[in-house]
Amino acid sequence: MSDPILYLHGQGGNAAEAKRFRPLFPDSEVRGLEYRGTTPWETGAEIREAVERMGAGGKSLTLIANSIGAFYAMCAGIEERIRRAYFISPIVAMEKLIADRLAWAGVTEEELKTRGSIPVPFGEDLSWEYLCYVREHPLRWRVPTEILYGSRDGLTSYETMADFAAEYGAGLAVMENGEHFFHTEEQLRFLDEWLRCAGCVPGARVNVCGSTCCILRLLGRGKGGYSFLAERGGKEVVLKQIHHEPCAFYRFGNKIEAERRDYERLRQAGIRIPAMLALDADRERIVKEYIEGAVVLELVRENRPMEAYLAQVREMAAKAREAGLNIDYFPTNFVARDGLLWYVDYECNEYSDAWSFENWGVRWWSRTSELEAYLRQNE
Repeated sequence: MSDPILYLHGQGGNAAEAKRFRPLFPDSEVRGLEYRGTTPWETGAEIREAVERMGAGGKSLTLIANSIGAFYAMCAGIEERIRRAYFISPIVAMEKLIADRLAWAGVTEEELKTRGSIPVPFGEDLSWEYLCYVREHPLRWRVPTEILYGSRDGLTSYETMADFAAEYGAGLAVMENGEHFFHTEEQLRFLDEWLRCAGCVPGARVNVCGSTCCILRLLGRGKGGYSFLAERGGKEVVLKQIHHEPCAFYRFGNKIEAERRDYERLRQAGIRIPAMLALDADRERIVKEYIEGAVVLELVRENRPMEAYLAQVREMAAKAREAGLNIDYFPTNFVARDGLLWYVDYECNEYSDAWSFENWGVRWWSRTSELEAYLRQNE
C-alpha cells in the first residue's frame, strides 16, 4: 500500500467527498475528516489527531485539502507527518480575505474590534479573535505541494496564489474559467486529471528541485509514469511524473530510485539515452533531455524503411546483454533523430533470454500480427 491519504473538505463540504478520490489512488487508504471546528485552533487539533491516528507506526501521509481545509491544514502543525500535499483552491491569504469580507459587509476593522463578532450574510461570522489569531500565526508550510486554481476564483487572486506558490516552491496548475468551487462536469474532469498526473496538466507550472517546468503537453503514459513535454529555462525538456496505477504484468519496487539506478546502468553500458537533468525524489519527478524526432512505432505503422534502425537496436541489445541487462524493446520507447536511434526510457532489467530483442522485441518492429492487434486496440 502507498501512503494513507487524508482529505480535508472546504466550507459546506463533508468527509464523504473523499470517495471521489479512491479510484484515483487504488493502492492507498483514502479517508475524509468530518471536522467540527470553525476556527484554525479548533480544527487544527482535530486534524492533528486524525494525522496521528492514520500515521500510527510512523507512516507518512498524503494530504488532499480543499479551500479552507488547506488553510486549516497549514495551521495544524502537521508538516513533519505529511509527505506531499494537493491543495484545491486553497485559502493562502486569510488576513486579506477577512479584510475583503469586511469591505463587502461595509464594516470597519475598528467596529469588528469593538463588537468582537459580526454576522454577515455570506460565510462564517466575522470574528476579531479569528483575525488576531491569523496575524499572530503567519503561515509556514514546507511540504512538497501541488495547487489547483481556477482563473475565476472569487476569493483569491491569481497574483496572490502565484506569490504563495513561488514562496513555498509549490506547483501551480490553472484551469481557465475554473471557479473556486470545482463542481461542473468539466471542472471535475480537470481536477481528476490533475490528481491522476500528480499536478502535471497542460498549463501547469511544476517545481522540480527548485526550478520551474511549464507543462506544454502530454507525450505518453507508460507502466511507471506520465511523460510530458515541458519548458525549463527556455529549453524544451521531458518531465516524467511517476504514477502508482496498477499494472497487471509488471511488479515495481521503488520507482524513482529505479529510475536513478537504471539511468546509471544504461550510461555505463553505452546505450544512447537522453541526459537526466534533475531528479526530485519527494515529488517523484524526473527531468531529462528532450530528443525531438520520430517515435519508432510511427515509423513501423507507416511502413518506413527500418533496416538502419534495426541494426542500431541490435547494437544496443548487444551492449545491454554484455552488461547483463535487457531494455524495454517496445518501439514507443525509441526515437529516431537525424538517422540515430535513441532509447528514451530508462527502464532496464536483469538479462533474460525470454525478454531479449530477438526473442521478444523484434516482433514489434514490423507489421506482425502482434503489432497489428496492438494498433487496433489502441486506435
